[in-house]
Amino acid sequence: MELPMSSSRLDLSERYRLHALYETGMSMRAIADAVARAPSTISRELRRNRHAAKYRPDHAQRISEHRRAQASRRPRIDAERIGQIEVLLREDVSP
Repeated sequence: MELPMSSSRLDLSERYRLHALYETGMSMRAIADAVARAPSTISRELRRNRHAAKYRPDHAQRISEHRRAQASRRPRIDAERIGQIEVLLREDVSP
């Protein structure tokens, strides 16, 4: 029975497994099949999270956590526009 591919982020244990398989010379597609991930996920992981041209799972995890912490969603509307909307709502003007 084939396992469904996961769409969540890679965790540290998956990164160690990926590393072990990669070190054996296994292809990215074969690694993807072994860890039930898309080949593009494996390729992206190895490309983004290398350190000194070598993939290290512990370092990759730290990089990933840092990237996630730094990611911020900018508000879609700025403070000035929010102020204008509040004024209009107080005046019973429908958006």
